[in-house]
Amino acid sequence: MRSNAEVRKPGALGSRAHETEVHVKAFRLVAALVALLLAVAGCSGSTSVFEMKVGDCFDDPGGEAVLDVETISCDEPHDFEVFFIGDLQYEGTYPGDSEVSDMAGNLCLPHFTQYVGSDFQTSTLNISTLYPSYESWTQLDDREVVCALNDLYGQKLTGSARDSGL
Repeated sequence: MRSNAEVRKPGALGSRAHETEVHVKAFRLVAALVALLLAVAGCSGSTSVFEMKVGDCFDDPGGEAVLDVETISCDEPHDFEVFFIGDLQYEGTYPGDSEVSDMAGNLCLPHFTQYVGSDFQTSTLNISTLYPSYESWTQLDDREVVCALNDLYGQKLTGSARDSGL
């Protein structure tokens, strides 16, 4: 969205036009530097579920249909950490939410131990999945599953669970 200072014609601000232009340019420079620092530091930001990466941490997005999540640094308290992303090997019509949920869990389970460093059955972590909806399956040919881990008892995690043995 443009500020009023950006859409006005030159001279429309009277004698303060040059001063306002300097402030707008300074603001843009500071905003660009902050954005760069956040990107480099791996801090928070809205991420499409289709662009998530292994190692991303995020809080519970809530709702039944998720398009974006707010990713945060794993050093900060968080609900979930992505440990695997893969595609369901299934052709044909959408088999239903329950079936897709089961297939997603089965896809994720073998990758848990490799990421965490402990067996799922003895771990204090749980597996959660983001899987295709009917709409994304039929309209986008979406088969991608995001496998995320979370605390078994619903507590926030701090730090990465990678190789943690939790």
